[in-house]
Amino acid sequence: MEWSGRKAMAMAVTSTFRVGFIGLGAMGSGMAATLVGKGFKVCGYDVYEPSMAKMREKGMSTATSCAEAASGAQVLVVMVTNSDQAESALFGPKGAMDVLPSRACIVMCSTVAAAYVRGLDHRLRGAGREWEVVDAPVSGGVVKAANGTLTIMASGSEEGLRRADSVLRAMSEKLYIIPGGVGAGSNVKMVNQLLAGVHIVASAEAMALGARCGLDTRLLYEIISNAAGNSW
Repeated sequence: MEWSGRKAMAMAVTSTFRVGFIGLGAMGSGMAATLVGKGFKVCGYDVYEPSMAKMREKGMSTATSCAEAASGAQVLVVMVTNSDQAESALFGPKGAMDVLPSRACIVMCSTVAAAYVRGLDHRLRGAGREWEVVDAPVSGGVVKAANGTLTIMASGSEEGLRRADSVLRAMSEKLYIIPGGVGAGSNVKMVNQLLAGVHIVASAEAMALGARCGLDTRLLYEIISNAAGNSW
């Protein structure tokens, strides 16, 4: 089959795959738009109406609540700021869990503690609805979110990862499957964030030292970017 035929077939499959998306901020909007662009049927929700208006301009359906976004979804992506917001989106008034179909998969892309996402997985397994949770924090920033080239650190059961696979691959350039079950992905993200924070602080201190020494900081930056100081 020629490439055009394979692409058309893939689009036909994804166009019947319904994704609910909660959290359309700087990262979530790009991720959701990527899914729409790749043919997924996406319904999104955000508490900030202007964010939803921008997504409607891009051809995405929006909802009036988390519950409406989750209704009929095969995969529900959660990309909010923290675990408190995730908890509210899932279990609060008009929350997603009120209507999420049996056998749906929740993809937790928010940066949350491993203990939270493990607890979520435990609660949902006890509900008897065959729900799956995939712990899938992301890295790469708003540009890569919009381009579908994020790095995703995914962990969960084999079945959960299977259900979420097409959505995860559509949003990422590098998809890492982390052994250890739900929570392992969030632990990898924690280590990544630790290093990111250390690098920011150390870089700021180094540039300040260079400035105090009277160096041209633009030239200093260029040199370090091409030397071992760039963390190899």
